[in-house]
Amino acid sequence: MNPETLLQGMAPSAIALQIGMALLILLAAVMTALDSRDRGARKEASVLWFFAIVIFPPVAIFYLMFRMRPIIRIRKTNSFPESQAEEKKCVYCGSGIKPGIRICPNCGRLL
Repeated sequence: MNPETLLQGMAPSAIALQIGMALLILLAAVMTALDSRDRGARKEASVLWFFAIVIFPPVAIFYLMFRMRPIIRIRKTNSFPESQAEEKKCVYCGSGIKPGIRICPNCGRLL
């Protein structure tokens, strides 16, 4: 069957609506697959989410409700530059200490 015969009895606005809905479903599928990949899902799982949404679009609602929580990775940074780290000294004995230490390793007093 040729596509022109399928579209003959349809209004142009209905055709535009169907094309728009198809594009919206594809966009939702791509966004869901990318989101699942960013959240740590394997590549195969992301592909399955894509096809599940293309075949049955309400699956996107299920995905949004039950998707994995994002993993928050806290990057530890040195809040003090290296030059300041070496200059810090115990107020009681004067020995050098690393930043963030609350008890002097030399005299054992609370800083």
